[in-house]
Amino acid sequence: MSLGTKIRALRLTKGLTQSDLGAGLVTPSMISQIESDKAKPSYKVLEAIATKLEEPLEYFLADIAAQMEQASSFKVARALMNAEKFDHAVSLLENLLEDMSSGLNEAEVRFSLGICYMNLGELERSKLSHEQAIELYESKLDYEGNIKALIQLGLVFKNQKKPHKSIYEWRRSLVLFDNLLHSQPVLKAEVLMHLAAVCNQLGEYQEALLDYQEAYKMLNKTNQLKEIGLLYMEMGSGYAQAQEFEKAGEYAQHAIAIFDALNMIKLRLKINIQYAVSLREQGKAKESLQILVACIETCHQQSLEEELCLVYGEIAFHHYYQSEYDQAREAVQHGLASLSNDSLPSGHLYKTKGRIEAAYGDASLALQNFEIAVTVYIEHNRHLDLATTYKEIADLYERIGDFKKSTQYLNLMNEAYMENLRERGILLT
Repeated sequence: MSLGTKIRALRLTKGLTQSDLGAGLVTPSMISQIESDKAKPSYKVLEAIATKLEEPLEYFLADIAAQMEQASSFKVARALMNAEKFDHAVSLLENLLEDMSSGLNEAEVRFSLGICYMNLGELERSKLSHEQAIELYESKLDYEGNIKALIQLGLVFKNQKKPHKSIYEWRRSLVLFDNLLHSQPVLKAEVLMHLAAVCNQLGEYQEALLDYQEAYKMLNKTNQLKEIGLLYMEMGSGYAQAQEFEKAGEYAQHAIAIFDALNMIKLRLKINIQYAVSLREQGKAKESLQILVACIETCHQQSLEEELCLVYGEIAFHHYYQSEYDQAREAVQHGLASLSNDSLPSGHLYKTKGRIEAAYGDASLALQNFEIAVTVYIEHNRHLDLATTYKEIADLYERIGDFKKSTQYLNLMNEAYMENLRERGILLT
């Protein structure tokens, strides 16, 4: 029995009204809030209430201590979540649910549990926990809590490769923003950016751009520079996928300016690479290469090995498309020297090296490099990259007259494409 419930039961037993109990202490309205556990009395008020109800103060203090202990446990659990120690946080949160006091918000506990379960890969438990939190938020007309839980439920479905269910939950959350007492532009932008990312994944690039534009309208009202920079970066990527490279470059430049101002080196580097690619696609090879060379200097200064590999990969692409195969091969070697052979960026480099050797006419060496790339892509479950590499191998076998092998790899390519569609939730069988 909670503190408020105890006080109410004793008051009714004594035949007192809320006005009687609060007389000389607090208003009847405050007594009502205390009895419904919406407010906690001070020590002095609680002592006076205990006297009026003819009960020892200790009878009530035990409940306050229990509530304080649970509130403290919840704060510790949230701190563990912030430190990404989700397994430890789960234990605390599950214990709280087993002996929940009225002073805790059960919806918040279940919402937090849902986040932990998702990060631990327990997607079904995460889904159930968020659905329970949503029911509780709805019963309390807590629209902001409901929105946040719907966002997380959408992310669970995204991780389950059910993008259309993600879209449904996020669209549900957008409707609730009209019910908020105060606008939440950053939260609404978060929903819109999730929607845009899934639309990109489904190949609905124009729809994604519309969502990004709506998100920009939200963030433009705030001073959240980092979020605006990330949005510009995603919009640049979206325009690139829609083959609108000039606009992609414009948004990349906006993002670069923000990340420069915030001195966010890794993000600035990532968007600079993206900008260089958009320039290359526009036929501005010289400007593209200049940016990539500057990125190499940044990587060396900051000891960013994986990013260095990515930059060398783009430089290798640059020289390959310019038919400068010696320089392309050299860039690949620099990239491979900067990280382990089984990392994902190394797969991209081996694939590029395969193209280079094929351009030199060395089919055997080209195939060796393509096969190494295949091994890396299989290890990292990169089915789309795997499919395009199988296509390169099939084309190479066709050029050297081995049509049987070419057909085998075309079949492997089709299987990889199908697996990619299944992974994205587009193909259900």
